[in-house]
Amino acid sequence: MSYTKWQAFKPLPALQHLVEYYWVFEAGSDGEVTRPQIVLPSPTPALFFGYTTAEAFPGQEALLGGTDEAWLCRPVCYQRLELQCAPGTGLLGITFLPTGFYQLFGLSMAQAYAAGPALAGRAGAFVRALAAALAGAPTDTARAGAAEALLLAETGPGEWPTALETLAAGVLQRHGQVSVDALATEAHLCRRQFERRFREVVGVAPKLFAEISRFRYVVEQLNAQPLVDWQDVTHECGYYDQAHLIREFRRFTGETPASFLQQGQHLAPVAFEESE
Repeated sequence: MSYTKWQAFKPLPALQHLVEYYWVFEAGSDGEVTRPQIVLPSPTPALFFGYTTAEAFPGQEALLGGTDEAWLCRPVCYQRLELQCAPGTGLLGITFLPTGFYQLFGLSMAQAYAAGPALAGRAGAFVRALAAALAGAPTDTARAGAAEALLLAETGPGEWPTALETLAAGVLQRHGQVSVDALATEAHLCRRQFERRFREVVGVAPKLFAEISRFRYVVEQLNAQPLVDWQDVTHECGYYDQAHLIREFRRFTGETPASFLQQGQHLAPVAFEESE
């Protein structure tokens, strides 16, 4: 699928402990049949909102978090997804830090995804208010601003992250190269308590979250190197050997790294791939 626009926006300082960035994407509008967009596994959950068409994701009901408002939840996920957008679709995305959505709304993105169109409470009110605001927002800056204003309204004065939220951020910063036992010790919890609480807040088990975070680091390393040195990538990303890296890459993408790259896939860790 070609696209006519991709732009990212940084959040205000007051939201930078919750939101990684906002982004705007517009699909090509030439009316041609478009190929699916690849959504790679990511340790950062996201919300997508369609703002130009009534049906932004035709035939994608299994992926949708909402139908009337054309909004979609992408929890912390370990599976490669392929999303088909209608030609001419404009999307606003909010990519949260691992626990940002939970800190704001008291539930993980995985729980919001499971609720689907029945999402209630403050999270449900937020997605519906933003969908309505986007309908009248004339520019990308106004769209990102609408999201930011509604998110700011959800933040409390003087709030501080909990130890668990700090640990989740630390796993991402350490590119997943940390053991669950070490994390449980840092949280002053037994392993079972830690795993249960982590899954509640983040949406996946801590071991899987660390593995996804390491995969994201692989993506970053491959993007940074025009000529891939697999030995360097293997060592830098903390895999035992190249066979271990290839096995994990296949687990998360369905392909070996070489096969994926040979097809000209773009590995940037954003919502959609860049296509020719």
